[in-house]
Amino acid sequence: MLCALSSGGVMFQSAGAAAFFAAWKGLCLNTPIPHYREAFQSLSTEIIPRLMILEEAGDQHVIRFMGTLRTEVWGKDLTGTNALEIMKPGVALTARRNMRTMCEHPCGMHHMSHYITPTGREVHMENVTVPVGNDSGLPRRLLNFIEETSTMSYSEPRAEILGVAKRTWLDIGAGVPKKQPAK
Repeated sequence: MLCALSSGGVMFQSAGAAAFFAAWKGLCLNTPIPHYREAFQSLSTEIIPRLMILEEAGDQHVIRFMGTLRTEVWGKDLTGTNALEIMKPGVALTARRNMRTMCEHPCGMHHMSHYITPTGREVHMENVTVPVGNDSGLPRRLLNFIEETSTMSYSEPRAEILGVAKRTWLDIGAGVPKKQPAK
């Protein structure tokens, strides 16, 4: 199912991703980037389990919150882990570059990923990442939402991202970078 939403013409694949982005944009009426606490106090209970907060700490992006659905998808709670350490080296470099751009520009990002769960299900996941505020003097943060869009097959059980496709910047009010997201 394709869900249209006005952010540079991005067509979300799931109603959940469209709902998350619309709800986050609703938090931006009084501030360009809502504080992460405001997001958690305002977003629906259907959205919260699909969220993860990433905190930029030098060259690391530490997972500060991992919703229950995210924990089920990975087969464990990764809170406190450097998200880049669970990625293949080339993927981690690309992810770091894109996350830094989202914090500096600021903008969001939409992408689709191909993932194998700890039970061996191969799925497509829709990802939406947006910046959120943090307390003064503390590291920058990103809020990431996922929604499974399809199960493709079954294979060896493992928790691994196999690939990422269709990366697109999301305009959150400051425009988008001229250069497309790193792949």
